Amino acid sequence: MSEKPSYLDLLNKRVSAGARRIVREKVSLDPELFEEYEAVKQELSAEIAATKRDDKPVKMNGGPLDALRARADELEQQIRDTTIVVTLKALNSEDLLQAQTTVTEDSPMVDVWRARLTVAFVEAKTVDREPIPEIDRAEWSRLLFITASGELQKWHNDLERAGGAPAFPTFAK
Repeated sequence: MSEKPSYLDLLNKRVSAGARRIVREKVSLDPELFEEYEAVKQELSAEIAATKRDDKPVKMNGGPLDALRARADELEQQIRDTTIVVTLKALNSEDLLQAQTTVTEDSPMVDVWRARLTVAFVEAKTVDREPIPEIDRAEWSRLLFITASGELQKWHNDLERAGGAPAFPTFAK
């Protein structure tokens, strides 16, 4: 049987590290690629369906199918190359106070989301987990101001969930 940990040591470790849950958000820096990608995928599906309508043997490669598959693969790579992964750290009470200094009671919710997402920023990396030092909190904040409200809401909701109490396994119930 293992020895019980020192709870005070664990508490001190958490306090000194400022340990909080994090969330990683994939962020596209070229969202228009998704429109083209979806169009190519639909075209590919339509082309496959058209080949299956004939009563002839189905040839699933060559010609337009290969060209569409190649374009879809190319777009997938472009999306990957233009996507970053932003790490956000759940907000503590001091962070919330800091975020509130930039908004008022009458501020729209989207401004509150931006303020909280800015304060929560930790780092940006490539999808291959390579650091991107040139994207700092200031650059992240600039991006937040041109981001669609639906994306902001999703990121904010994820951040809020990270700030909630974790669901403990059955032993703690």
